[in-house]
Amino acid sequence: MQVTSSRTKIDDFLEDVQKSASVQREMIIKEADELYRGAMADAQAEIARETEAILNREKGKIHANISAETYKKKAERKRTLLKRREEIRREIFKAAEEKLSEMTETKEYENFLVEAAAEVGKVLNLASDVVFYVRECDMKYEKAIKEAFGRECAVEGSKDIGIGGLLAVSQSAGIEIDETLMSKLYAQAERFAEVSKLEVM
Repeated sequence: MQVTSSRTKIDDFLEDVQKSASVQREMIIKEADELYRGAMADAQAEIARETEAILNREKGKIHANISAETYKKKAERKRTLLKRREEIRREIFKAAEEKLSEMTETKEYENFLVEAAAEVGKVLNLASDVVFYVRECDMKYEKAIKEAFGRECAVEGSKDIGIGGLLAVSQSAGIEIDETLMSKLYAQAERFAEVSKLEVM
């Protein structure tokens, strides 16, 4: 009976050990499975983060490339428009200069000089040292200019007058009155540049 009892106890002990081992084995398997699932979840989350980061980087690159290309096209379009505007300005004022040159051969030009001299006389009515500078070929209008000014003055030929007109100078008054055709043409050129500004989008 004692042997049987001992064997029973041993069997019971072994059974308990086996049960305990089985339970521990299940726990280990479960824990390993949980660890595996956790690791897989972490790995998947990391992959998702890396994928998102890569996508964001690529999106950033694409956006940067698009922005750079857009800026490049905009800058090129602006350069083209500005170049064309300058070409138009040159064409317009070359034609205007030619027309003014033609006008200096007409009676209208003599009238312009006379009217300009008369206007100078109104401004420099107290100056006694007025000198009118005209083209050397316009010295033929000297008498008409002096008569239009209305009092003593000098008329001298100058190579700096350009296409025509006159420049009145009074040293005592410290005044220059520019009635040259070139200055009037330049004034129009500045006005053209102002009103022809192009908004590039």
